[in-house]
Amino acid sequence: PADENLTGTTGEQTNAAAKNITGFTAKAVTQQTIAADGSTVVNIYYDRNAYTVTYKVTGELFANDSYKVESNVRFGASLTQIADDMEKQGYTWSGWTGLPATMPASDVEVTGSYSASDFPYTINYIDQATGNALQDPVTADATFGTEVTAEAVAIDGYVLVSDQQQTITMGVENNVINFY
Repeated sequence: PADENLTGTTGEQTNAAAKNITGFTAKAVTQQTIAADGSTVVNIYYDRNAYTVTYKVTGELFANDSYKVESNVRFGASLTQIADDMEKQGYTWSGWTGLPATMPASDVEVTGSYSASDFPYTINYIDQATGNALQDPVTADATFGTEVTAEAVAIDGYVLVSDQQQTITMGVENNVINFY
């Protein structure tokens, strides 16, 4: 707060009241004796208030429930949140909604979200006896957690020895369907 003029007599104690300052709580007031020149020094110490930030994450990853992280953050502190702290394999960070640059003078809830990432898969056509490829593999991308179903193709001179249809659930890696 701005300087205030306090009056008094040399040698006497002076009291000053702490001002209400948004985001701060008065911690201590020290009183100084009025100096011979008639001036007084009063120190008022404040603590920054801490408020609760609830980071709520939604999206396919949390289809049945939201993931929440609560933390106490001091007023005016940076609220830059590193998304990697909550990154999940197979999902891409989509970003925060309602995240202020600095902590306001009240509790705050911000919402972030993930979306499923796409990963490659391969369909191989293999000679069971030799392990050699009978034709070029088929490659494509599919969304993490989804099912991919492939049908075997006819290859002249060969008989299919595995199932005609195979299904995999897309993971982060090793998304392969082999037809023998």
